[in-house]
Amino acid sequence: MSGVVGIDADPGMSPEGARLAMEMRMFPLAVCRARQALFRRNIELNVRSATPLLDIVAKATGLELSDVACDIRPPPGWPIRSLQGAGLATLESVDRQFSFTPKAILRRHRKAGLIVRWDPANKDVIGVRIVGNSIEMTVVAGPLQLDTLDGRARLRVPWGIPATLAAAMPGRPVSQIVEHPWLQTTSWPVVAVIDDGGATVLTFQTGHAAWPTPTSAEDSYGREPA
Repeated sequence: MSGVVGIDADPGMSPEGARLAMEMRMFPLAVCRARQALFRRNIELNVRSATPLLDIVAKATGLELSDVACDIRPPPGWPIRSLQGAGLATLESVDRQFSFTPKAILRRHRKAGLIVRWDPANKDVIGVRIVGNSIEMTVVAGPLQLDTLDGRARLRVPWGIPATLAAAMPGRPVSQIVEHPWLQTTSWPVVAVIDDGGATVLTFQTGHAAWPTPTSAEDSYGREPA
């Protein structure tokens, strides 16, 4: 075995053998760091948009957007498996898992995602994830439950709305229907209203905001991930 058993250095091995053993021990960490640096570079070059709610929520909660971009971890199999293949979703596919249970939220952010805040018992959760070339988010803030995807957002409120009122809501700004600081300055139109067993889910059109790609290596992408 040329003086090396596994990756542990033998006290009697040659300096070359000891150096090899050390390099073998450090190799997984070096690969992990290189992969994370490559992933950050991929975000910098290819992620071009974000839900506009990201900036609103960030300002309201003190969330640092550059830290979010830096700390998102690459999904399993990346880069051999493309980010689009690993994280791509559609509104139809998300419909099947649209839930705000802790398990469902963690599942949505398992691939190319980051849980920024996690206190489900007190209804305080913020998660961000990369879907295609955009950054999306899930938020639980008290009674408000919100999830974004592909230029739309879905808001679940814990009360029902009579069918006659619900039928008149599409086309109206969501800010006229739900009173919340995050929505009050917006004019995003409601596109669908769905009864959810005593609760109500409103889907509204937000469009996309340009993602502010960091340009200073020292400021964000150059720092070591936490």
